[in-house]
Amino acid sequence: MKLLRRLQPQPSYMRLFREIVLDVWKQQLKQVSEVRRALERKVQDIADKKNRLVSAFLYEHKIDKATYEEQIDLLRQDAALAEMRLHDTKLEEFDVEGVVEFASRIMSDLSRFWAQATLEQKIKFQTVLFPDGLKFNGEKFGTAKTCYAFSYLREISRPDSSLASRTGVEPVSPP
Repeated sequence: MKLLRRLQPQPSYMRLFREIVLDVWKQQLKQVSEVRRALERKVQDIADKKNRLVSAFLYEHKIDKATYEEQIDLLRQDAALAEMRLHDTKLEEFDVEGVVEFASRIMSDLSRFWAQATLEQKIKFQTVLFPDGLKFNGEKFGTAKTCYAFSYLREISRPDSSLASRTGVEPVSPP
């Protein structure tokens, strides 16, 4: 619990963190929206080409069956690829504000989260926070390396931070 309290970023930094993440997300969402609109136009263009191809084959008899089948297969492939890319852009729309709020609550009181977490959540959290594991020397916990994000947050949220050092929690000699 003491170790988690030491890693915890300052509340003022957490507000700034939240604002920055949401700002970046909104910019990326705008770009994704532009890509989505372009892909929607492409899907519609392919559908229009299919309709013209069917018309040219069935009603106007301007192309032979082999050409029709070759071209319709190519259009189906193009349509499938465009639909997959369009689907990928829709996957990028999730409740980022909710995720950031959840992360902010956890990061603003790490020891409380730890106390309330299930065993499975503690294992996952510990693995993320301390990728090389923890050492205990009989008196306190420590590690040579913490998750980069937490190391960085801890360093820049210290009032005397120069941003030069981004190390983890001080190493502890094994018992």
